[in-house]
Amino acid sequence: MYKPLDGLRLLALEQADAGPFATQLLAGLGADIIKIEHDRSHGDHARRMGPYDLGVDDCLYFQTYNRSKRSMTLDLHDRGDRKLFHKLIESADGLVTALRGDVVDKLGLDYPRLKAYRPDLVCAHLTAYGREGPRAHWPAYSAIIQAELGLFHHQPSQDDFDLYPHGAASLDMLAGSLLANGLLAGLLAAHRQGKGCDVDITLFGAGLIQHGYQASWQLNGAQGLEAPRERAQHPSSAPSQVFQTRDGWILIMCQRPKFWAALCQALEKESWLHDLRFRNRVSRRLNAHALQEELEAVFLTGTNTQWLDVLAGKIPIAPVQSFESASHTDFVQDYIQTLDHPAMPDGLRLVQDPIAVNGQVMPAHRAPDLNGDAGEVLDDLLARPARRAATH
Repeated sequence: MYKPLDGLRLLALEQADAGPFATQLLAGLGADIIKIEHDRSHGDHARRMGPYDLGVDDCLYFQTYNRSKRSMTLDLHDRGDRKLFHKLIESADGLVTALRGDVVDKLGLDYPRLKAYRPDLVCAHLTAYGREGPRAHWPAYSAIIQAELGLFHHQPSQDDFDLYPHGAASLDMLAGSLLANGLLAGLLAAHRQGKGCDVDITLFGAGLIQHGYQASWQLNGAQGLEAPRERAQHPSSAPSQVFQTRDGWILIMCQRPKFWAALCQALEKESWLHDLRFRNRVSRRLNAHALQEELEAVFLTGTNTQWLDVLAGKIPIAPVQSFESASHTDFVQDYIQTLDHPAMPDGLRLVQDPIAVNGQVMPAHRAPDLNGDAGEVLDDLLARPARRAATH
């Protein structure tokens, strides 16, 4: 099977989920990811993020973000381990760090201090607030960033609307994707120019760009963006929100005139196309509450399944449901892979990485045991000479 990153070697000093998600994406594409874990703290603390343990130093949380990697423990404060780390740097194309901002500087993990060992090395860093400045030493998690930046959403619960972070790990996944993208850009430049660099991504910056066009509106004088919107209404389009049906909720999004027309035709409500309240995008937005009442009266006459049968493929529509419900559908099952794992006789079922090459999803293997690949990594290091920058 063709793997675009076959032959690429990356060292990763990472923990939790954002950094590990980035390197897992790259491992899935064929990169050799050597996960350097600190032996004093028994490796990545995500290995013990219960409650679903799979044995010593292993759990479902860790398996979610560390597939297809190799593990080796080193203490970078130890002179001997530090020397071995530098030998590994000589053999690597890149270094990925996902640490507190000031730790990168304390451990000397940036390009200016590592280029002597590998001139075309690319060092990609993911930190909460950056490697410099007054917040470099601040610890943070995704939800902390989301809270500060206004990314806690009003999401419907059974009885009321409560505040929750946006998604289980959406900001971490975005930051990890940006980290992988920035690293690959640096590697492409290094291949062309023979010179490495530092690439920096912050969780804070990733959080800011999640506001998208609404940030542009706010920064340029738009008003009222902080007001809660009923039924997850889109701020500029209607109908684009959640509606109640006889047995649940559906989300429809008529962002374009053709979808509005298709909805009216499918519901046999062509008269709405000529109703002055709903005839164009502006009038529908100004009369969104009246439109909601009209549509709700229709949707309450059928079930989720019935409305999906009528509208799916004609307009953007989806049921509002839990992942538990979604996971049983055939479409979701196509995105699940089963890996061998000694603690799971029937196999370890995980969501596969969402990248296909030539129509094929890359194969994967379970996350590594702590220090489980040290011997193999050392044998490989002795067997091949250090790869220096190409001459251009």
